[in-house]
Amino acid sequence: GVWLKPPAADARVGSELSGKTLGLLGFGRIAQGVSRVARALGMRICATSPRADADIAAGIGVTLLPNAEALFEACTHVSVHCALTPETENLVGLHLLSLMPSE
Repeated sequence: GVWLKPPAADARVGSELSGKTLGLLGFGRIAQGVSRVARALGMRICATSPRADADIAAGIGVTLLPNAEALFEACTHVSVHCALTPETENLVGLHLLSLMPSE
């Protein structure tokens, strides 16, 4: 369609998700649902989780990666899907974020 009014000069412009890679930190039921939505938007999907089921991942087109570092290195966007526990508190920080590729 055609926009009736051009965006304001100071408006934030989003980025196209199609062709980008979404990383899922955790791969439970909710992350699996997010992966289906992201796939419909044309994204590639990677995930890492200590309890990820390889058969389920393969069945919905998700590439499993061995750890958080590999996930952040491979993905332009990341969604966190793990419970807050002493092991996961402060899991994502500057170190992991600095590994991410630019869009």
